[in-house]
Amino acid sequence: HPQRFRQPSAAFMRLSIVTPTIDRSSFIEEALASVTRKGKDELEHIIVHDGGRGFTDALAARHPHLKILEGSHSGPTAAIAQGIAAATGDFVFYLSSDDRLATGALDVLRRAARGRPDVRIWTGGTRIFRAGPAGTEVTIREVRSPAATAATLPNLLDDLPLFTARFIHRSVYAELGNLDLQYPESSD
Repeated sequence: HPQRFRQPSAAFMRLSIVTPTIDRSSFIEEALASVTRKGKDELEHIIVHDGGRGFTDALAARHPHLKILEGSHSGPTAAIAQGIAAATGDFVFYLSSDDRLATGALDVLRRAARGRPDVRIWTGGTRIFRAGPAGTEVTIREVRSPAATAATLPNLLDDLPLFTARFIHRSVYAELGNLDLQYPESSD
């Protein structure tokens, strides 16, 4: 039997963010800084690290609030699946170590989930950019419209399935299962 869907209460919600990383994660600090820790809800940030102990020790020293797990050295899909299995939040979000969460995204999720507790997958937009001159950013592609971000088969088959823009209620994983490790190409 699938796990009963537990709707977030009006007063409290727990969110889990899963970030896979390796020793060469150049942008991990930017990814971590993009996750704002405010409000009365609980936020769990799980790092699944496929690399050396020195990296995780330094990361833990700089960010004691992180829950750091040693990965199986089987790639990002396995790391994400490990993080999902360890997550305790009402909603789980995958934030790659080279991505950033948009300012205010967690607040928008909290308001939306409380207003529509029957919805189990919330999707935001995404902006793909590259570094420009003098620290600027040049937008390559932006996806924001509801038609482009909906979890439809054509959108999921696009070259941009938005896995890193979807907050998924844990009951979805209980119902459908964790990530299928036979398809690691689909994780990012």
